[in-house]
Amino acid sequence: MTTTPARPICPRPLRLGVTGGIGSGKSTFAAMLRDCGAALIDADAIAALLSAYRQRPVGTELVQPEVDGQPGNPVVFSPRVREQMLAAPQGMSGRQWQARHPGQAWRWVTTDRRYVIDLDSPSDLARLASEHGIALHWPEGWGCNIPKITD
Repeated sequence: MTTTPARPICPRPLRLGVTGGIGSGKSTFAAMLRDCGAALIDADAIAALLSAYRQRPVGTELVQPEVDGQPGNPVVFSPRVREQMLAAPQGMSGRQWQARHPGQAWRWVTTDRRYVIDLDSPSDLARLASEHGIALHWPEGWGCNIPKITD
């Protein structure tokens, strides 16, 4: 049996940008991350989300992708929302902001499943196992856990 570290499960998910010249291995590295179960949002996915934000209904301050009724990530929000989140005494998450301002959040419906693959909770890991056949576990007792893939 082999184990391979995957994406950390922390209060703030790890986000990586892969850069390099032509032939430097960006695609190979991205494929390795994807094979470990990491969500891989590429430039096309970001461009589609930004396009949805530009075409959002009037009065909308936050756009979130939705796939098969499931909310996804990342979300795009206006500078006004950013300021409100930062001004909150304990900070405010996008989910909390949406709960307080439901009429200003818009779900952009898409079929791109990359927007809904998360590894942030035990239920996310269970869903990954059932939908994709990838079994992950967290080391016992870790506060900020690093899941491992078990073959």
